[in-house]
Amino acid sequence: MHRNFKLTLHKRKALTGMILILPGFIGFAFYILIPLFYNLYHSAFNRGGRFALLANYRSLFNSHAFMLALRNTGLYLIIGGGLIIIISLLLAQVIFEMINKNIRLAIFAKISFLMPLVVPTGVSVIFVQILFATNGSINTWLGTQTDWLNTPFAFWILVMLYIWKNFGYFVIIFFVAFSMISPEVYEAAKCDGAGKLRILFSITLPQIVPSLFFVFIMSIIGVFKMNRESYLLFGNYPNEAAYMFQNFIKNNLDNMDFGRAASSATVFLLIFSVLIFFMIRLAERNE
Repeated sequence: MHRNFKLTLHKRKALTGMILILPGFIGFAFYILIPLFYNLYHSAFNRGGRFALLANYRSLFNSHAFMLALRNTGLYLIIGGGLIIIISLLLAQVIFEMINKNIRLAIFAKISFLMPLVVPTGVSVIFVQILFATNGSINTWLGTQTDWLNTPFAFWILVMLYIWKNFGYFVIIFFVAFSMISPEVYEAAKCDGAGKLRILFSITLPQIVPSLFFVFIMSIIGVFKMNRESYLLFGNYPNEAAYMFQNFIKNNLDNMDFGRAASSATVFLLIFSVLIFFMIRLAERNE
């Protein structure tokens, strides 16, 4: 009798857990699983409604626009993601050392770094246009009439805007990670004669690997969330240097070529999944 009661109690707990996660699962299925399978279904058919699974993907890799978007997005991810991690790491280190000298200045710095996060997208875009438009401030200072938004420099404008909008969030994450490291470890390293670079690479970075991994994932997500700024700055057809995955997918959707758009989205999902998989394995190995 006692055994049956324990079994019933176990089933009740399992049922309670299933009921509690059901709303989250419904949301996950509605916003993730169903659109994913719907996208995979459309990727198997061409514009005429005929089954053309391999033909769709073959046409992608024979497309100049797709390969251009793939190359630019990869460069954007490497350069923008790499720079924002390095800048955030260095600024977090500066604030961490500043705490012991001037805590008010450190608090002001942290608040200032978070300000770009609350600036609306439209305001950020207007600010960039004021700087880089044909009659903008940069041309006024240089005495030129260059439309920087329609030159290869547009890629670097997008990189700078991405860093400016997101680095403050990563600074706070790294700062919290630094705060979790025991001060005695730093004191022991200094007593042994370790310099700042040796402490950074031998103590600090190995201790904050989980935070580094999280920031890396968020930096990738942040790169692909910059499509609003890119569209408002450059439109559907920007300069080739700023033509990204998002532009390619949106242009194909506008042209009603759903099979091509779905195929490119599937390729993006596969690349993103492989990248995340290897980062998880790397983080587990370092742990």
